[in-house]
Amino acid sequence: ASTITDPVAASDGVAVPTLIVRGQFDPTSRVDDAQALADGVSGSVLAELSGVGGNPLASDCGRRITAGFLMTPTTPPDVSCATAAAQTWVS
Repeated sequence: ASTITDPVAASDGVAVPTLIVRGQFDPTSRVDDAQALADGVSGSVLAELSGVGGNPLASDCGRRITAGFLMTPTTPPDVSCATAAAQTWVS
């Protein structure tokens, strides 16, 4: 059995409907890696959720994007909420 040590490199040439969702403030998922993965998978959609951390599915926007993708994976989901998400600052 083989072991994949670099999933980004392993994605080159893959052509499967793929949704990549990450939070802007996720400390374990670098935006460069997410973009490289999206670039390697033909037809993939990358959504970076503004103001969100390591659990993008905890946000309404993340759940809407994911549900839209799962309902029709061959049609890019509406990701407009990803950059329109309001950031709340506590002072």
